[in-house]
Amino acid sequence: MRKLVLLVVMVCSVGSLLTLPTGADDKTVNATVTAKVISLSVNTNNLAYGSLGLGTQNNSPSPTNVLVANTGTVAADFKIKGMVSSPAGWTLTAADPGANIYRHRFDTSSGGSFNGVLSTSSQALLNDVVMGGDAQIFFKLDMPTSTTSFTEQTLPIVITALESLASGPN
Repeated sequence: MRKLVLLVVMVCSVGSLLTLPTGADDKTVNATVTAKVISLSVNTNNLAYGSLGLGTQNNSPSPTNVLVANTGTVAADFKIKGMVSSPAGWTLTAADPGANIYRHRFDTSSGGSFNGVLSTSSQALLNDVVMGGDAQIFFKLDMPTSTTSFTEQTLPIVITALESLASGPN
């Protein structure tokens, strides 16, 4: 009988050591995120060169420039490119104009050298433009030496904003 009582006491003692927790303790970790916005604005969608003579160069539009602003939430790099004209399809060149071939140049200063020449591939325009930052872009047009179309031509200019490479990944 003593052995049985001792065994019962031992089982009860071990059982009290093996009790399982009856509650839980939770903690919350709040993770937050803000989406990046990469955006730009321009103060005008239209530049007018008017009627120009074939073969003329260094023609300035009205207005003389476009103001490009970083309206995003991160620093931005701006790229620029031109396109074939419409409706006649004048070809854009970085070299000298020719028959149905025009050259469109740009600079960030009205008194600049206008060495920037649009092509149909994107190229650097401005780098690391801060949020809310802006810049004026001035243009010059060099007309074709001859043309098969005397209708008004639209000469598209595309400006693109990308997250600045200087900002680095977050």
